[in-house]
Amino acid sequence: MPTQDEIRELVENCSWKGTTYNGVNGQLVTGPNGNSIFLPSPGYRFGTHVNDKGVSGCYWSATQVESTSVDAYLLYFGSLGLGWHYRFFRFGGHTVRPVSD
Repeated sequence: MPTQDEIRELVENCSWKGTTYNGVNGQLVTGPNGNSIFLPSPGYRFGTHVNDKGVSGCYWSATQVESTSVDAYLLYFGSLGLGWHYRFFRFGGHTVRPVSD
């Protein structure tokens, strides 16, 4: 999973454009070098309910909040804007986006 710093880099250094790819709503994220990645808008799960499917995305980072053992940072995009500093209970159902070096 990406670190909080890698997510911050996406938010602060890349352009974001809402789009649909193969019938799936999401964001096309393009870096300064012209490379891009499509991040679907899967919403998020809390309990048994999926919220904001097709509208927002919540992607976990590998970075745990230092002050508590129950929260981790995540990337959020949706009606509340775009941010890397959001934090949520680690038991919440958010998307994992694997990365490799």
